[in-house]
Amino acid sequence: MREGGLLLAGFCLVFVLGAGVALFELLTPVVTKARLDTICASFSEQMALNQSFADADEVELASLLVGAGLDVVEVSVDSIENLKRGEKAKFLVEGEISGRLMTNWISFNDHRYIYRFERFVVCRKILN
Repeated sequence: MREGGLLLAGFCLVFVLGAGVALFELLTPVVTKARLDTICASFSEQMALNQSFADADEVELASLLVGAGLDVVEVSVDSIENLKRGEKAKFLVEGEISGRLMTNWISFNDHRYIYRFERFVVCRKILN
């Protein structure tokens, strides 16, 4: 009779812990690549329209990406002012997406994030 009670208590404990982990997973915000792409695309288009990308823009982009859930953000942007006609203006963002508890433990997903944007410089204007 005691073994049955211990077995039942063990099952209840496992159920409660599993429900707690599942609830924690539901409350953890999801970082989507689409959201990160939207942020990077808006800044890369801003770079294309303004023909410049200042250090303040780089800091603002990094802070927005960290706020969206990207860790270890690295932004590298070619200075458009120094480029000649026919060269490519490059905009590269790299980082690491922080995963959820169970997805990190169970899956072997790649959590790296890379956004590349290149445009040709034609007469100091950027075109596709």
